[in-house]
Amino acid sequence: MIFEDVQNCKNCELCNLKVNKIRPFDKDRLFQKGIFVIAQNPSFRRRNGNYKIFDVDENKNDFVFKKAMEKLGYKRDDYYVTNIVKCSTSDNNLYYYENKDIINACLNHIYKELEIIKPKIIIVLGNVAKEIISHNFLFFSNYKLIYIYHPSYYLRQCNYSTELTIENIYKDLKEKFK
Repeated sequence: MIFEDVQNCKNCELCNLKVNKIRPFDKDRLFQKGIFVIAQNPSFRRRNGNYKIFDVDENKNDFVFKKAMEKLGYKRDDYYVTNIVKCSTSDNNLYYYENKDIINACLNHIYKELEIIKPKIIIVLGNVAKEIISHNFLFFSNYKLIYIYHPSYYLRQCNYSTELTIENIYKDLKEKFK
């Protein structure tokens, strides 16, 4: 299904690096709350084909987002997390106009994930993901979209204070969930 599609994908130049691909879908989870979280692409540090995004507190970005969602009353199994682009880039930067072919090649995977999860809400993390979604707004207009900064931005703004970052993400999400 989606996992196999991503693993066998040959739609762009990033696909040539087998180790570069992430596991996009955990079919053992139900994600009953209908929340879909989407970011731009996996960081270069995550070049492990078996890595499941946000499952383990692999880094501070994942940890602070997960803790903020817990403060809102959501367990990790309540929401599904994915990336628009399924492969990492060497500099972890994707810009819509410079990487349009790569981004468009991966959007079909997102559409399939949305079809399976059937979310009520999509939380978009960061400006890059927001820009990509806005260029494909007609497709995403059927969903309630919540835009927040990427957790790495909150960390930088909070001088890498975990507690303060969690609180700021929590406040932004709480306000937008109303």
